[in-house]
Amino acid sequence: PNRKAWPPLKKWLPRYGTDLQYGTKRLRRISYRVFSSVMASPGYELSTRYGGASLAQFPLEALHSFDPDVEDLRLSKETARVIMHGYSMSVPMSHANRDRLYDRMPHYTSFLNLQSIHVAATVGIYVLRIQCLYRGRTAWLEVNERRIRRNAARTIQRNYRIRYRMKCWLAMAMQCGWRCFAARTLLEFKRLEVEKAIIVQCCYRQLKSRRLMDLRRLVDPIEILKMSSSKDDVIFGPHRMFETDRRTFWCSAPQRVSHEWMEFKTGAKVCIGQVRMLAAPNTSSPKNVVLERWRPTGRRGGVWRHVHRFEIWLMRGWQMIHVPREAAKWPARKWRLRFEDNHGSSEGIAVHGLQFYVPKEDNPVVGSVSHDIERKVPQLGEDPIDVELEVKASAWPMPEYQWYQNGKPVEGANDARLVLNVDPMQPAYFKAFKCIHCKKRCKKVPDYAYQVQCGYCGTPYDFEELEKAVEYRHSLVAEEVFLNKCMDQVTQEQDNA
Repeated sequence: PNRKAWPPLKKWLPRYGTDLQYGTKRLRRISYRVFSSVMASPGYELSTRYGGASLAQFPLEALHSFDPDVEDLRLSKETARVIMHGYSMSVPMSHANRDRLYDRMPHYTSFLNLQSIHVAATVGIYVLRIQCLYRGRTAWLEVNERRIRRNAARTIQRNYRIRYRMKCWLAMAMQCGWRCFAARTLLEFKRLEVEKAIIVQCCYRQLKSRRLMDLRRLVDPIEILKMSSSKDDVIFGPHRMFETDRRTFWCSAPQRVSHEWMEFKTGAKVCIGQVRMLAAPNTSSPKNVVLERWRPTGRRGGVWRHVHRFEIWLMRGWQMIHVPREAAKWPARKWRLRFEDNHGSSEGIAVHGLQFYVPKEDNPVVGSVSHDIERKVPQLGEDPIDVELEVKASAWPMPEYQWYQNGKPVEGANDARLVLNVDPMQPAYFKAFKCIHCKKRCKKVPDYAYQVQCGYCGTPYDFEELEKAVEYRHSLVAEEVFLNKCMDQVTQEQDNA
């Protein structure tokens, strides 16, 4: 071979069989054969420079003309009649929606040169459709195969789960039986434990609540006015009694072991219901103590009234002394404690701590109700009488009384006793009455009376009952029913108390 021809061969060989647009010449030939098949079938889609179109006729027959030059152009292979779709790009929709959209878009007929039709784009449309159909078929086969495998796996799983469920059910039945037995055995111990814990909690909360209520009832502030004797010392001063500390206490003067006293003053008038004392744990502790209150009698004078006498035991810790309710109902601002003697010491009287409390609050309880209405109700023609009503109730603070008449409060009736002046109803008109038996006269007989009895001889007489007499009699009956109802209610409250 001629070696001079090698350089052009080297340049030509790498480009042999390639194409700039289709990649290879083989693909170009295949594309043109497909394009020829598409152009031979009317109705196929085409891609033009003016947008999408459908082929109507190719090759296009030339128009009939008498011009002899046109006779040679009967069949033109360079022109095609197409139906333009009215869009210039592909719409990103599904195939069904895209076909529905294409049917509604405007269509018009046009004549195009083959140079205006894109061969590669037209072939790409059908290549894409073939790929979609192939992928759909492949996907359907894959899905069908997976469905068969899934159904087989489900059948195996179902059979295995039935056996496993039966096994689990039997194991669960055995476990439940054993757990029920263990639970019944341990439940009794747990119930007893919970009951004891609740009892302990209730006792503790009750103790805390009582201490809190006692703290709220503590009389504070309180100061010492004067006393019979005391050690003027920082440790043994009288103000040390309110510190509630065992290391400091009040002590009387040496050799003063009886008839010692101490006066206190509160910020306001209070009633002392309890005295809490921390005595010395030796024979210097006070034994007999008297509580007194100050009762003013004039502008500057007054007297000490006895309230309660109590005894202090020789023991460690706080001692609570309760004052009777009848003695603790009188409030005062000045109080006095008298220490009559101690437990035998000759050095003096010592007190570590002292506190005063107001009485505990208590709901009112009706003790007794006394009345004599039914026995002393005056009859027609009799003189007015006094009827006494009395209700005894106990509570703290002392109960306040208020009497009501027909649901309205009676002014000034704020005591446990109420005296009523009962006057029989007197009509505006009277009629004279003369007894035919004893010939006695009475001018105070109401004109609507229909049953009259002589007050001298006791002879009864009947008259025709008037309408207003009926109304009056009904009112008396209603009042009697109301009184009976009140009596039943009071009796029931006494029984409940």
